[in-house]
Amino acid sequence: MNKLVYSSQTGSHKKDKPPKSSAGGVTGPIKVRLEKKGRGGKSVTVLFNLPFDSLTAKEIKKSMAAHLGTGSTYKDGRIEFQGDHLEKVLKYLQLKGYKAVKAGS
Repeated sequence: MNKLVYSSQTGSHKKDKPPKSSAGGVTGPIKVRLEKKGRGGKSVTVLFNLPFDSLTAKEIKKSMAAHLGTGSTYKDGRIEFQGDHLEKVLKYLQLKGYKAVKAGS
C-alpha cells in the first residue's frame, strides 16, 4: 500500500485530466429537432450532434439567438432555443456553411 497521506510539498497530487470536448467522435450533420415533451407544452428548438467544441458552440448560440430574437441555452452538448424556430435555424446554419438536417419526423 503506497498511498500518500500527508506531504509538506505544495501543489496538488491529483492527476490532471484532459478537458472534455463535446466534439469528440461526432460524425454527420448537425441535427435540429423540435421538442415539446416535458416542457409544460412549450416548444423548444434543439440542436445536437454538434461538430465543434463548447466555446465555438456558445459563440454560435449567441449569434443565432440574436438573429432569431429569442432566448437560448447551451447544456449537455446541445443548444436550445425557446420557441419553434426549426426552419429558421436550418436556413441560418446552411447560410453559415454547416450541414444541418431535421431529426425525427
